Amino acid sequence: MKYLRGKYGLTLVELMTASILVSVILLGVIGFSLTIQRFQSNNQKTAIVNIRLNSVFANLTHNIYQAIGNATDPAIILSGGGQRITMREDRNNPQTTDYSDDTWITYYILNNSLFSCVSDKTGTCSSGNEELLSNVETFQVTQASGTRLQIKISVLYDISQPFDPMKNPRYTLSGGLNSVLTSM
Repeated sequence: MKYLRGKYGLTLVELMTASILVSVILLGVIGFSLTIQRFQSNNQKTAIVNIRLNSVFANLTHNIYQAIGNATDPAIILSGGGQRITMREDRNNPQTTDYSDDTWITYYILNNSLFSCVSDKTGTCSSGNEELLSNVETFQVTQASGTRLQIKISVLYDISQPFDPMKNPRYTLSGGLNSVLTSM
Protein backbone atom coordinates (compact mmCIF):
# COMPACT_ATOMS: atom_id res chain seq x y z
CA MET A 1 0.00 0.00 0.00
CA LYS A 2 1.41 3.35 -0.96
CA TYR A 3 1.18 6.65 0.79
CA LEU A 4 0.45 9.43 -1.66
CA ARG A 5 -0.05 13.09 -0.65
CA GLY A 6 -1.50 12.21 2.72
CA LYS A 7 -3.89 9.54 1.38
CA TYR A 8 -3.66 5.80 1.54
CA GLY A 9 -4.54 3.73 -1.55
CA LEU A 10 -3.97 0.47 -3.41
CA THR A 11 -1.75 0.12 -6.40
CA LEU A 12 -2.96 -1.46 -9.61
CA VAL A 13 -0.81 -4.53 -8.96
CA GLU A 14 -2.36 -5.00 -5.51
CA LEU A 15 -5.88 -4.67 -6.96
CA MET A 16 -5.11 -7.19 -9.72
CA THR A 17 -3.65 -9.67 -7.22
CA ALA A 18 -6.70 -9.36 -4.95
CA SER A 19 -9.05 -9.83 -7.95
CA ILE A 20 -7.18 -12.93 -9.07
CA LEU A 21 -7.29 -14.44 -5.56
CA VAL A 22 -11.04 -13.80 -5.26
CA SER A 23 -11.58 -15.31 -8.74
CA VAL A 24 -9.63 -18.45 -7.85
CA ILE A 25 -11.63 -18.87 -4.64
CA LEU A 26 -14.95 -18.36 -6.49
CA LEU A 27 -13.98 -20.86 -9.19
CA GLY A 28 -13.22 -23.42 -6.48
CA VAL A 29 -16.59 -22.83 -4.82
CA ILE A 30 -18.46 -23.03 -8.15
CA GLY A 31 -16.59 -26.22 -9.13
CA PHE A 32 -17.42 -27.81 -5.79
CA SER A 33 -21.08 -26.79 -6.15
CA LEU A 34 -21.31 -28.30 -9.65
CA THR A 35 -19.74 -31.55 -8.42
CA ILE A 36 -22.28 -31.78 -5.61
CA GLN A 37 -25.16 -31.13 -8.05
CA ARG A 38 -23.89 -33.82 -10.42
CA PHE A 39 -23.53 -36.27 -7.53
CA GLN A 40 -27.09 -35.54 -6.37
CA SER A 41 -28.44 -35.96 -9.89
CA ASN A 42 -26.72 -39.35 -10.29
CA ASN A 43 -27.95 -40.52 -6.90
CA GLN A 44 -31.47 -39.45 -7.80
CA LYS A 45 -31.31 -41.41 -11.07
CA THR A 46 -30.11 -44.52 -9.26
CA ALA A 47 -32.71 -44.13 -6.50
CA ILE A 48 -35.61 -43.79 -8.96
CA VAL A 49 -34.54 -46.86 -10.93
CA ASN A 50 -33.88 -48.81 -7.74
CA ILE A 51 -37.27 -48.04 -6.15
CA ARG A 52 -39.24 -48.94 -9.27
CA LEU A 53 -37.30 -52.13 -9.85
CA ASN A 54 -37.59 -53.30 -6.25
CA SER A 55 -41.33 -52.66 -6.28
CA VAL A 56 -41.90 -54.66 -9.47
CA PHE A 57 -39.62 -57.49 -8.29
CA ALA A 58 -41.50 -57.72 -4.96
CA ASN A 59 -44.87 -57.74 -6.77
CA LEU A 60 -43.73 -60.44 -9.20
CA THR A 61 -42.33 -62.70 -6.48
CA HIS A 62 -45.50 -62.21 -4.41
CA ASN A 63 -47.64 -63.32 -7.37
CA ILE A 64 -45.39 -66.33 -7.95
CA TYR A 65 -45.77 -67.40 -4.32
CA GLN A 66 -49.56 -66.95 -4.57
CA ALA A 67 -49.80 -69.16 -7.68
CA ILE A 68 -51.90 -72.29 -7.27
CA GLY A 69 -51.92 -75.52 -9.27
CA ASN A 70 -50.97 -79.20 -9.29
CA ALA A 71 -48.93 -81.69 -11.33
CA THR A 72 -51.53 -82.05 -14.09
CA ASP A 73 -52.58 -78.40 -14.13
CA PRO A 74 -49.52 -76.22 -13.49
CA ALA A 75 -49.73 -72.88 -11.72
CA ILE A 76 -46.96 -71.13 -13.64
CA ILE A 77 -46.32 -71.20 -17.37
CA LEU A 78 -43.13 -69.79 -18.90
CA SER A 79 -43.12 -68.82 -22.57
CA GLY A 80 -41.48 -66.44 -25.01
CA GLY A 81 -38.00 -67.70 -24.20
CA GLY A 82 -38.46 -66.77 -20.55
CA GLN A 83 -39.68 -63.26 -21.32
CA ARG A 84 -43.29 -64.08 -20.44
CA ILE A 85 -44.57 -65.65 -17.24
CA THR A 86 -48.23 -66.52 -16.68
CA MET A 87 -49.48 -67.63 -13.27
CA ARG A 88 -52.79 -68.71 -11.84
CA GLU A 89 -54.21 -67.16 -8.70
CA ASP A 90 -57.27 -68.43 -6.89
CA ARG A 91 -58.69 -65.44 -5.09
CA ASN A 92 -62.09 -66.99 -4.38
CA ASN A 93 -61.38 -70.32 -2.68
CA PRO A 94 -57.73 -71.39 -2.69
CA GLN A 95 -58.47 -74.55 -0.67
CA THR A 96 -60.21 -76.40 -3.52
CA THR A 97 -58.81 -78.05 -6.63
CA ASP A 98 -61.52 -76.48 -8.77
CA TYR A 99 -59.55 -74.03 -10.91
CA SER A 100 -62.42 -72.91 -13.14
CA ASP A 101 -62.89 -69.54 -11.39
CA ASP A 102 -59.19 -68.68 -11.12
CA THR A 103 -57.51 -65.56 -12.44
CA TRP A 104 -54.45 -65.74 -14.67
CA ILE A 105 -51.86 -62.95 -14.49
CA THR A 106 -49.18 -62.48 -17.13
CA TYR A 107 -45.96 -60.48 -16.94
CA TYR A 108 -44.33 -59.79 -20.29
CA ILE A 109 -41.80 -57.52 -21.98
CA LEU A 110 -42.74 -55.34 -24.94
CA ASN A 111 -40.64 -52.52 -26.43
CA ASN A 112 -38.32 -52.40 -23.40
CA SER A 113 -41.21 -52.09 -20.96
CA LEU A 114 -42.48 -54.66 -18.50
CA PHE A 115 -46.26 -55.09 -18.44
CA SER A 116 -48.74 -57.13 -16.44
CA CYS A 117 -52.29 -58.02 -17.34
CA VAL A 118 -55.18 -60.30 -16.53
CA SER A 119 -55.00 -63.08 -19.10
CA ASP A 120 -56.07 -66.56 -20.00
CA LYS A 121 -53.91 -69.65 -19.50
CA THR A 122 -52.08 -69.05 -22.78
CA GLY A 123 -50.97 -65.58 -21.64
CA THR A 124 -53.27 -63.68 -23.99
CA CYS A 125 -54.24 -60.49 -22.19
CA SER A 126 -57.93 -59.79 -21.74
CA SER A 127 -57.83 -56.68 -19.59
CA GLY A 128 -55.72 -54.53 -17.31
CA ASN A 129 -52.63 -54.01 -19.45
CA GLU A 130 -50.46 -52.06 -17.04
CA GLU A 131 -46.94 -50.80 -17.69
CA LEU A 132 -44.98 -51.61 -14.56
CA LEU A 133 -41.46 -50.64 -15.55
CA SER A 134 -39.90 -48.83 -18.49
CA ASN A 135 -36.32 -48.88 -19.83
CA VAL A 136 -36.05 -52.62 -19.19
CA GLU A 137 -32.85 -54.05 -20.61
CA THR A 138 -33.41 -57.66 -19.49
CA PHE A 139 -36.41 -59.60 -18.20
CA GLN A 140 -35.74 -63.30 -17.90
CA VAL A 141 -37.52 -66.02 -15.93
CA THR A 142 -36.07 -69.51 -16.21
CA GLN A 143 -36.73 -72.81 -14.54
CA ALA A 144 -33.51 -73.61 -12.70
CA SER A 145 -34.35 -77.10 -11.42
CA GLY A 146 -37.59 -78.76 -10.41
CA THR A 147 -39.88 -75.98 -9.25
CA ARG A 148 -37.12 -73.44 -8.67
CA LEU A 149 -37.41 -70.28 -10.78
CA GLN A 150 -34.59 -67.87 -11.51
CA ILE A 151 -35.63 -64.26 -12.17
CA LYS A 152 -33.44 -61.49 -13.58
CA ILE A 153 -34.51 -57.92 -14.34
CA SER A 154 -32.10 -55.22 -15.52
CA VAL A 155 -33.10 -51.60 -16.03
CA LEU A 156 -31.23 -48.61 -17.44
CA TYR A 157 -32.09 -45.05 -16.54
CA ASP A 158 -32.37 -44.28 -20.28
CA ILE A 159 -32.59 -47.32 -22.57
CA SER A 160 -31.78 -45.22 -25.66
CA GLN A 161 -28.32 -44.39 -24.30
CA PRO A 162 -25.41 -46.76 -23.66
CA PHE A 163 -24.68 -47.85 -20.11
CA ASP A 164 -22.53 -45.41 -18.14
CA PRO A 165 -22.17 -45.76 -14.36
CA MET A 166 -22.52 -42.00 -13.83
CA LYS A 167 -24.79 -40.75 -16.63
CA ASN A 168 -26.93 -43.82 -17.36
CA PRO A 169 -26.80 -46.27 -14.46
CA ARG A 170 -27.95 -49.87 -14.70
CA TYR A 171 -29.66 -51.62 -11.84
CA THR A 172 -30.13 -55.38 -11.83
CA LEU A 173 -32.11 -57.60 -9.50
CA SER A 174 -31.96 -61.35 -9.71
CA GLY A 175 -33.00 -64.12 -7.43
CA GLY A 176 -34.18 -67.65 -7.20
CA LEU A 177 -37.32 -68.88 -5.54
CA ASN A 178 -39.23 -72.09 -5.17
CA SER A 179 -42.65 -72.04 -6.74
CA VAL A 180 -45.62 -74.26 -7.32
CA LEU A 181 -45.31 -76.67 -10.27
CA THR A 182 -44.19 -75.00 -13.47
CA SER A 183 -44.72 -75.70 -17.15
CA MET A 184 -42.41 -74.53 -19.91
